[in-house]
Amino acid sequence: MILAGLRVLDLSRVVAGPYCALLLGDLGADVIKVERPGRGDDMRHWRGQDGMSPVFAAVNRNKRSLALDLQHPDGARLALELARRSDVVIENFLPGVADRLGIGYRAVAPETRPSSTPRSPASDRMGRTRGGRATTRSRRG
Repeated sequence: MILAGLRVLDLSRVVAGPYCALLLGDLGADVIKVERPGRGDDMRHWRGQDGMSPVFAAVNRNKRSLALDLQHPDGARLALELARRSDVVIENFLPGVADRLGIGYRAVAPETRPSSTPRSPASDRMGRTRGGRATTRSRRG
């Protein structure tokens, strides 16, 4: 597979981010999905039974799953370690949330200077309201 050997940490939820990680997994990447303990991704409960809706199953195939409480210091510390060992981190938190949790860009890759990207429809208020916002960070080491 073309992306064999690539590790992806999927901290996203609700369609856009999980779908991005799905595509990388379909191409051979090792994808680790992090979900909230006890509840998981919101998509688990969309017209599904026993925490496995068809939509959730469809966009989360080819992934390993891990439950971490990112608001607990131990959970955030483990997520940060996983992110630092990953080639790609996918998250779609609201702006500032990843930094507040201690797993933002500068915490994950302090030696890398972030580059700016042009504004896109997904980065304005309307884009966030319609379909969520997926942010992808990658670092090859």
